[in-house]
Amino acid sequence: MLFNYLKHDLVRVVPLSFLVGASMEFFMIKTGFYEIVTRKEAERRAEYIAEEQQRLERIKRLNLDKYLQNGANVNQEGSDKH
Repeated sequence: MLFNYLKHDLVRVVPLSFLVGASMEFFMIKTGFYEIVTRKEAERRAEYIAEEQQRLERIKRLNLDKYLQNGANVNQEGSDKH
């Protein structure tokens, strides 16, 4: 009996939800939302890569490679314990 009530409500709600979701996607595609998000994510990743490269160059310049390797090993061992 409860299933019949749920089925009746779902028959109304599911198509409506589908139409609302499809409308939102259509709007986001037409307004260029995904292009903007993709560009911003690419900019964030490029900035992160540049910062990481600068950090690694500084480590090499200061001749701290051995500390970087030892620190990485310590961090890996420490993360296994948690």
